[in-house]
Amino acid sequence: MADGADLAAAPLACTVEVSTDLDAAAPAWSDLETNGACTAFQARAWLKPWFEILGAAHGATPVLVTVRDAKSRRPLMFLPLCLRVAGGARRIEFADLGVSDYNAPLLAKDFAPSQAAFAALWADIVRALPSADLIVLEKQPDMVAGQANPLVSLPGVETMRVRAWDLPLPATREDYDKALDKVVRKELKRKHKNLEMEGPVALIDATTEAEAREIFETHLRQRQVRGTPLGDETPLGQAYVKFYDAAFVANSTSGFSLLSKLLVGGELGATLMALHHRDHHLLIMHCFETGRWGKKSPGIVAVN
Repeated sequence: MADGADLAAAPLACTVEVSTDLDAAAPAWSDLETNGACTAFQARAWLKPWFEILGAAHGATPVLVTVRDAKSRRPLMFLPLCLRVAGGARRIEFADLGVSDYNAPLLAKDFAPSQAAFAALWADIVRALPSADLIVLEKQPDMVAGQANPLVSLPGVETMRVRAWDLPLPATREDYDKALDKVVRKELKRKHKNLEMEGPVALIDATTEAEAREIFETHLRQRQVRGTPLGDETPLGQAYVKFYDAAFVANSTSGFSLLSKLLVGGELGATLMALHHRDHHLLIMHCFETGRWGKKSPGIVAVN
């Protein structure tokens, strides 16, 4: 078994497999998700409903690429791609359609190829892919869970400029407050006290699927009232609602998703939907009640 230094220095002795079957690709996918470098947006809990609901509604078919060590057969890299027609062109791209914050491969911990070695491997991958007019690799970070993303070394690939996912949080709430700008800290304290004048403030996390569904449906109503619905009444619009339902509500008891509500004096103030992946907490959406809550900033208080 080669170590990281060997893989970086020597030509890669790899095999490339391309599948359209989610179940057939699951073992390698799960292996790298559990033991390698991966983001929440390429986790099976996020992308399985994406392929089955959102991707299917857009005519996207899975293109699941597994790169294995030729000798040991262990997976080194997994690419959850799809093939769809857009603007008259057949495109191979990451499974995204605007719902993922960023796209990246899943990587074995010791997979650190040189730029030249990866370029040769990429040529093998391209030859194995189905026929397409374009290969589009967008919204990619240069690091995946602290590990270099080899795809950004390819010609024409640009890394994302936004770095929010890489923001380190202090160990305690007290340290976090101290790290904030003095003006920001003062403003957040003011908003919190403003809410407390209405009653005790409590952030409640869903612990059952029924509680998660109640928060999700409340969130849908809040967004509808505010004119920012998750999806319109068309089949494509409803596919987005169904995807978020499956990604958040169905995963709420596994620990992958977290749905919360902010109560003020027992009255609903805001709702939040987030993902948990390893030591990362990613807030995906939040919304708040209208009317008298508009000037009380319950959404900002809930987030902070």
